[in-house]
Amino acid sequence: MHIHLIFLCGAVVASAAFWGLLYTARRDPAWAFPALMLFLIGTQPLGYLIWGEPLASTYYLGWLAGLAPCLAYRFWNLYRTPKT
Repeated sequence: MHIHLIFLCGAVVASAAFWGLLYTARRDPAWAFPALMLFLIGTQPLGYLIWGEPLASTYYLGWLAGLAPCLAYRFWNLYRTPKT
């Protein structure tokens, strides 16, 4: 049960941080790159800081699982939106 919560925590953190990144990039494009770096450096290694190995690997897999649908939706939305 504990491992599933860590996996879910990674997925929730990645999803929330990704949408926060997109919100920041839309409101102020100058902050897009710093927000991306904060997203990658601040959320991905969070599991290592909190739980250590081997539970950090479970967090990382959850982080990737949470990030995958966000990226897929973002790329699908970019492809779907006509360029003018």
